[in-house]
Amino acid sequence: MKKILLNLIGLLLSFGLFSQVEINQNLPKPTTIATVKSGGDFVASLSYVVFSSGDTSYTIIFDNKEYNNNNGLQTIRFIASSSEIESIYQALKNVAKTRESISLKLGETQVTVTYSKKFGIVLGTDKGMFMIKEKQLAKLFGKKKESLNDYQ
Repeated sequence: MKKILLNLIGLLLSFGLFSQVEINQNLPKPTTIATVKSGGDFVASLSYVVFSSGDTSYTIIFDNKEYNNNNGLQTIRFIASSSEIESIYQALKNVAKTRESISLKLGETQVTVTYSKKFGIVLGTDKGMFMIKEKQLAKLFGKKKESLNDYQ
């Protein structure tokens, strides 16, 4: 009797484990703002998804160029409003203009942004890093071509 009761309890507990998986096939489709390449090689892309809650989730996918940790494509995901995206763009653009480093928190990812005369804007995370030229930055954020005077 004890064995039957223990088996029954074990069976009931195992059903609870299976109910923790949920499959949702009606996810919103991501919209790509831009993909940036350099010499034909992928550098980064920026896309977003608007959820039914009204939140907009952005994803930056980049090709990790960190010398010691070249582990391919990496992502930075964060929720932001359109005004926050504009603020991020302006902050990155300002790094190119002033040559002063900044640190951003995008979602759960800490991003350090520096400027290199040779490579342009350098964005680094604990997952890796990528470099983007000033002209490519405008494209990544879906901006129209800007004059070089905006960066000087």
